[in-house]
Amino acid sequence: MIAARASGSSRIAATSDAATAVRDAARALAGLEIARVTAFRPAGHDAQHVSDAGAIALLRAALTEAGVTVPIVGGARSHFTELNREHHRLPAELDGVVFSLTPTFHAFETLQVEQSIAMQRLVAEQAVRIAGGAPVHVGPITLRAHVNNVATAAPARPSVADLSDGYGPELLDADDPRQTDPELAAWVIASATALSVPGVATVSFFEEWGPRGIRTASGDDLPAAEAIRALAALNGAALQTAHTSDERIWALRAGDTTLAASLSDAARMVVIDGRAVTLDPRAWRRL
Repeated sequence: MIAARASGSSRIAATSDAATAVRDAARALAGLEIARVTAFRPAGHDAQHVSDAGAIALLRAALTEAGVTVPIVGGARSHFTELNREHHRLPAELDGVVFSLTPTFHAFETLQVEQSIAMQRLVAEQAVRIAGGAPVHVGPITLRAHVNNVATAAPARPSVADLSDGYGPELLDADDPRQTDPELAAWVIASATALSVPGVATVSFFEEWGPRGIRTASGDDLPAAEAIRALAALNGAALQTAHTSDERIWALRAGDTTLAASLSDAARMVVIDGRAVTLDPRAWRRL
């Protein structure tokens, strides 16, 4: 399944007064339509940023007390490397495994962003193996890290009292100027294609609005929004994927619809279902 965004999910980072914080959060979820929920240990804990057995036990108890019935998932809120390193801490009987993804944790160059696509396929396959049959949910997928799990200083505070600058990661230097670029739409299609392996249930990109969103705070679509809508239209369908040997062209098909994306800096001609198709540099097409 393709999810356009992370809305409908809830993540709780347990504080020093963990039980109280989780109970308060669970009560706040009552009456809301929630897709799934998890809890992570806070920074400084031995299992920081991970849903260990203790955090999930607190969450289950709090949800039961609040009368909230919702799938409980677990994983790492930072990135796949932490999930891979710490997955032994995850309790049994989770309803899914989660991790977030960014292509720029160590480098910000556009080449790094593009080359991350091939690695995303490998990461997705490994995450499915770690999940052991539970569905995998990837997200949020963001250009910059939405959590700095190696921070050595307190994050900057927001400069406004509303959500016009986005939500959640506004405490980090998480904005990326490429968020508004037309080329990002092709990257989104390629990323979703790379992550679409059996066992991955959902992928969630960016935020809904603001400098890290798919539209501005005033509601105007950014280029990535059209790509997100095209992916969302495939929700629930059986998917087939393909890519060129140089991993610069990625294609995702559901029924009679194919989404093809190019990460190449030159126009490329590819043959899809016997049809020759030209893809412009760093662009995508719906076929």
